[in-house]
Amino acid sequence: MALAVLERAAKNILALRDPNLRRSHARALKDSLEVRPGDETADLPTARSIADYFSIDLPTLVETLICLDRASAVAFLHDMNKPMTVATFNKRFTAELHEDLLGRAPTVWGKKHVYTYGEVLHLVEYPQRLTLPGSLNRYLR
Repeated sequence: MALAVLERAAKNILALRDPNLRRSHARALKDSLEVRPGDETADLPTARSIADYFSIDLPTLVETLICLDRASAVAFLHDMNKPMTVATFNKRFTAELHEDLLGRAPTVWGKKHVYTYGEVLHLVEYPQRLTLPGSLNRYLR
């Protein structure tokens, strides 16, 4: 299944000039894709934990599509054949629901919620494992 949002994330990472940045950003994307079986979401990476671990600020995570704001989460869900509008996403996936399903509040940047791919998949109760785009595999070695 070709996921346009993930392919754009890979393209953004490959456009970075510094190979060390490409490596850290590829690893950050891999962590963002992580899902857990069933209710084992306590240690699921968050956008904040990825930002802190890889020393990448939240705006950069969102701009490169390593993590998702609401609009890019909706585009990702469309790629996953789970289409909805941003308004529907906002109405359905409140901070309270995030806390109920994942055991913590969503990461906030300014007034925006920022999600990992794994968090989005858990919120729609579709925790399917996704793989890193093949073009980034060499940066995981």
